[in-house]
Amino acid sequence: MPGNLSGTPGVAALLRAKHILQQYMKEDEMKDLLYYGTRGCRYLAGLFLVLSFCSAIVASAADINGWEAGSAYGKLYDYKERDSIKGKIVKFVTVTPMKDMAPGTAFILDEGGGDKVMVHLGPESFISARECGLRSGEWVKISGAWADIGNETVFIAAKIKKDNDWSLKLRMTKDGTPFWTLSPEELAKEQASD
Repeated sequence: MPGNLSGTPGVAALLRAKHILQQYMKEDEMKDLLYYGTRGCRYLAGLFLVLSFCSAIVASAADINGWEAGSAYGKLYDYKERDSIKGKIVKFVTVTPMKDMAPGTAFILDEGGGDKVMVHLGPESFISARECGLRSGEWVKISGAWADIGNETVFIAAKIKKDNDWSLKLRMTKDGTPFWTLSPEELAKEQASD
């Protein structure tokens, strides 16, 4: 049996997330997460999203280097030119869209008919393939914007939907601000508005 893991970065982030949840939920509501079937699953899905985005709270500037709103990459996202695409996720990949950027998470989307699109999600320190709630083979609809990077056209995701009641928000609709650049308070407000 391992010793005290609270100093481990992942465990420390989970402990911070638990502390944050305790501030906003009553003890009975936390217990309800464990006991109420479908309703509990919805709570757990929300909890999963909160925990997924908790990494934003602890991400350092170096972890999102190049992914900031005002960076060269950030300026490629034009919220006025929003579009949507849909298809099946083929596989997840790690990307470094531009020189000196922190690594990011992306996936290849098969739109059907042989058309494949590279979809950028965000920096790995904010969203990883393992923790984003999506899997290869799933059918998704994505809102975002097209961008040309070098010789490649990519789709920068703002929101991803996979079922009638499941979505993953990555950018603000009103101006395209990335969630990983928001304060914890702004992030909580945006997540609650969905």
